Amino acid sequence: LEGDDADKIRARTQDVTEAAMKLGEAIYKAQSEDGGQAEGGDPSPVDEDVVDADYEDIDEKGKRS
Repeated sequence: LEGDDADKIRARTQDVTEAAMKLGEAIYKAQSEDGGQAEGGDPSPVDEDVVDADYEDIDEKGKRS
């Protein structure tokens, strides 16, 4: 932030970008080796108490919006 050497800033930004890409590749590879179950795992169980319902907005005068 204190410097004004644009080339140096670009070079360091490129270094950070490359490091982030390598990290992403390592994470992707680790997930592939674990069979894709590294983070998500099995889907969450279904909650049987959830009820889907339709509704209508009605204003104070009883009119539908």
